[in-house]
Amino acid sequence: MDRRIFKKEHDMFRKSFRSYLKDKIIPFYNEWEDAGVTPRDVWLEAGKNDFLCPTADEKYGGAGADFLYSVIITEELYYHGLSSLFWPLHNDIVFPYIELYASEAQKKKMDSRVHFR
Repeated sequence: MDRRIFKKEHDMFRKSFRSYLKDKIIPFYNEWEDAGVTPRDVWLEAGKNDFLCPTADEKYGGAGADFLYSVIITEELYYHGLSSLFWPLHNDIVFPYIELYASEAQKKKMDSRVHFR
């Protein structure tokens, strides 16, 4: 099905994210499931690759991307059966609260902890 809401840059991002999942996540996913925890380094690497909070403003270290990037992340995670990573919860439910209600100082502090990039 051809979906017209996605542009060329979205398709490039999807391809990049899918490749990341195949190389860095899928080979280890069952091990993390058995352990009941996803290693912190996985979250940090995802942030450095703009896979966490892709809509975050660039002045806070984010990519400043549109919401379709979050849609792509969610779709690809679920296409590959990776539902327990909870990145959509982080990106699309928790982060918007921080974005809307955190003070400027809190947002700047968050950048140093979350490592959007």
